[in-house]
Amino acid sequence: MHELYIEYINFKFGKHIEYSLYLDVFSQPNHIPRNLKLTRTYREYLERLLEYLIHCLQQTEPLQDLD
Repeated sequence: MHELYIEYINFKFGKHIEYSLYLDVFSQPNHIPRNLKLTRTYREYLERLLEYLIHCLQQTEPLQDLD
């Protein structure tokens, strides 16, 4: 998650915020301006975030059906 935080604060769509605050706001994409949401960088960031969250869920709840 720390790598995603570093990406967030370094890209145009993110702000330089503390890690603890990032944990509160990373799941609120409605705060990102629409013109930045359409960028390839933002889409790639979201894909990595989704992969990370799926992996965490698989590790913590292996019997959960993700489909």
